Amino acid sequence: MLNANISGDSSLGSFSEEIDTDNFKGFDYSLAVGANVNLSPFVVGVRYYYGLQDIVDNDIGSFTGIEARNSTFQAYVAFEF
Repeated sequence: MLNANISGDSSLGSFSEEIDTDNFKGFDYSLAVGANVNLSPFVVGVRYYYGLQDIVDNDIGSFTGIEARNSTFQAYVAFEF
């Protein structure tokens, strides 16, 4: 993990805060689904990852009792040789 932060909007306005990475678990597992198209010599594709594990290791200050999961969407273009 390189960085951890939380941000969002509430009735009081927008917020953003850096969080110590020690508050998160060092291991995660997920489901992945994706598709690609071969357009020789290029490959174009998309992928989605959904984390199955709550990654919060410790309660984070005023954010006690929260659950967080990794979720990633990727789009890519590759050159095949």
